[in-house]
Amino acid sequence: MKRQLYDLWLRSRSISQTRECRNLLKDAHYGDNYRRIYFYHIRKTAGSSIIQAFLAAGGEESKNVYRRLVQQPQHRAISDKYVYVGWRKYLIEGGLYTFAFSHIPYWELELPRETFRFTIIRDPFKRAFSHYKILVNFSRQEGPMRPNIVPELAWLGNSMNDFLDKIPRDALLNQLFMFSKEFDVDEAYERICSCEHVMFTEDFDNGLAQLSAKTGFTLEPNRTRTSRIEEDVDTSAIDRMREMVEPEMRLYQRLRERFSPISGES
Repeated sequence: MKRQLYDLWLRSRSISQTRECRNLLKDAHYGDNYRRIYFYHIRKTAGSSIIQAFLAAGGEESKNVYRRLVQQPQHRAISDKYVYVGWRKYLIEGGLYTFAFSHIPYWELELPRETFRFTIIRDPFKRAFSHYKILVNFSRQEGPMRPNIVPELAWLGNSMNDFLDKIPRDALLNQLFMFSKEFDVDEAYERICSCEHVMFTEDFDNGLAQLSAKTGFTLEPNRTRTSRIEEDVDTSAIDRMREMVEPEMRLYQRLRERFSPISGES
C-alpha cells in the first residue's frame, strides 16, 4: 500500500514532464516499428556499458543523463528527443519512454506491446565470481557506498566458501531467476528466446553491433568497470561455485548453441 501511494504521489508531481514525454514520443519508432526498447539488466554481465551507450544517444555525456535518472524521484530523464526510465516499475509498464532498464524479473513485469526486449547473458561461473570480487573490493573501500551493496557485504564472511554459504540462491543464479521464479531452465530458456535480441558478455562487441542494427541506435562499446582481488582463492571454493551454478550453466550453454556459438570457446 505504501508503494502504491508513493507511486500516485510521483505521478501527481510529474504531470508536466509526462506531457512533454508524450509529445516527444508520439511519432517515435525504433528498429522494425517498435515504440520503445526495454533491457532486462542482470548484474555483472556488462549491462551497465549497454545502458551508458543508450544514454549517450542524445549527444550528452552518458554520466550526466544517468545522474539525472538517479536523482529524479521518478527515475526518468530526457535527453534531446529521447526519454529514459530506470528501475521505476509503473513507468516501465506504462511504456512512455525510448529506452528503459531495471533488475525487475521478467515474470514481475507486464510490458506493453510493440516493445523491443533484450538482455545480455554471461558465463554463470564468471558472473558469480565477479559478484564475489566486487563485494570484496567494496568491503575494503572507505567512504560512501552504493545502497544496494551494503546488505550484500554480510554475505562475505572470511572466505569465498563463506560467501557461497550466505548468498541467496536468487542472487547466485540471478540470470536463471530473472526469467523463471522457480529456477526452471526450460521456462527461462523459452522466455529469453522470446526476446527480440540476446547478447553475451563474451561476445560483447558483436552483440552490441547487432543491437545497433536492430534498433537503429549508434551504440559504442564503453567497458570500463573491472573488479580485482589480489589473494588466491581456495581451489575447493572455485569447484564448489562451479557446482552451485550448474543449473544456470545448462541454460547458458543452450542459449549459446542457439544464438552465438563460438568455435573453441572454453
